[in-house]
Amino acid sequence: MPARSREEVLNVILALVLNKRGIVAAPEKILKTALEKKRVMPDVLVDYYGLRMAIEGKVGSSAAIKKAASEAARARVESGLAHIAIAVVYPPELPALSQLNELEEAITHSILNIAIFTENQESKQLTLPLQGLGLEDSPQKPIWIESDVDNLGSVLRRAYENLTAENVVVDAADAIKSGLESFSPLLLINQGAIQRAGKALGIRTKTEDQN
Repeated sequence: MPARSREEVLNVILALVLNKRGIVAAPEKILKTALEKKRVMPDVLVDYYGLRMAIEGKVGSSAAIKKAASEAARARVESGLAHIAIAVVYPPELPALSQLNELEEAITHSILNIAIFTENQESKQLTLPLQGLGLEDSPQKPIWIESDVDNLGSVLRRAYENLTAENVVVDAADAIKSGLESFSPLLLINQGAIQRAGKALGIRTKTEDQN
């Protein structure tokens, strides 16, 4: 009986397939060396527009398999190892293929079950907006979708847009807060500054009678 391919091998090959399509940037030489020399598979971390992305895959189709893949992907994000993590469930027939070229061809044309986790929304699904359904609020019930490799690029792009948009809002709020904290003490000790600021903002000051 031919040796069955481990899940870690499938993760590495998926990373290589995504790299060839320009969807991610992966250390191709290191990953190929690990495959060829049968070494212990490394954690699959790739670069996605400057963000660390982890791939955590399992083989099967049961709810328990999906839960295990979800927990592994979520743990990568919660530990800070990755900004984005993909939970992948591969078709049961893939491990039976032992040749790397066969596995690459099979993964390229397979329909995969995937779920996306991000740093800012660790366990919320960002694939749902693609279907016009909104976001999933429950971290215990990630939403899985079926996707081929090419569509996975669209799913990741939506996750990236949501993640970076949230970071921009947070950074802007921090900048405003910092500016107000620096400016407010000056107003408390300088009445002239208050009047000038009010005039610049179009705020009329009250007269003594109005007070």
